[in-house]
Amino acid sequence: MRNLNSKIILMRVLIIFMLLAITLPVEKYDVIAQEPDNPQTVYLPLVVKNSMSTCADGPDQWLCLFNQYRITSGLNPVTSNSSYNYGSGLHTNYLLNCPAQASVNMHEETVCSGWTTEGRTAGSQSNMVWNGGPNFSVKQSVDIWMQFGRHRYGMLHPDLNQSGFNLSCDSKNCAAGLNVLAGLQPLKNLRDVVYPAENQINFPRSGFPITRGFYSADTVGSIVAATIVLYDSFSNPVQGTITIYNDYVKEVVFTPTYELLPNHTYRMVMNVTIGGILHSRSWYFTTNL
Repeated sequence: MRNLNSKIILMRVLIIFMLLAITLPVEKYDVIAQEPDNPQTVYLPLVVKNSMSTCADGPDQWLCLFNQYRITSGLNPVTSNSSYNYGSGLHTNYLLNCPAQASVNMHEETVCSGWTTEGRTAGSQSNMVWNGGPNFSVKQSVDIWMQFGRHRYGMLHPDLNQSGFNLSCDSKNCAAGLNVLAGLQPLKNLRDVVYPAENQINFPRSGFPITRGFYSADTVGSIVAATIVLYDSFSNPVQGTITIYNDYVKEVVFTPTYELLPNHTYRMVMNVTIGGILHSRSWYFTTNL
């Protein structure tokens, strides 16, 4: 009988202990990504976004916007050079004083008063945009250059480390310039840069072509297309036009004919030969909503 009573008492104690354990709070520890229990290193897929973040208004807004595009492409950010900014300001103000010249080629010639050597040099080194109206923003300037392959080429140069910018407006027009040549460092090897970048998300469905630029300090032979196809997620080719630049710009540009599907993953294949050597590249990107 004593043994039976002891067992009953022990069972009651265990039940009370279990009830207390259930009701007591349990401390939960945060899980830190890329820190597994075993000593292996885990690399997560790189996912990058298009230039969608907000850059605050101010003198360095252009630099923030520009560097968003460069960082998205896996490139180093550039720094602002005050001399380049000054030269760009001289050139944009010259164009405002000489709109007839701006409508021709946006170079700084002696046809109008107020031209300067510094402004002429900056103009020859820069992407330029002219807007026939007094309302034009810094973001519009940077974005519109990225929408054109030849302008994008200089912006995504892998060895650009300094730049300068200016946007000037009067009551009738606006002119903007972005220096993409003065801050170049010499390249040692042939390199290529694609945009959109590999695994990029939120890529605009229209207005932005797909490019692959080739960069080298040495003379690069002509680019010859081997296979240039954009595939949707069902492996169907997407209709588009192909442009290849073989002057001082060495770039392949694919422009979809129609707007791309929203939130859709595409695969771009760009295989080309340069000097008889095949340069293959295939990557994925996803469009915005």
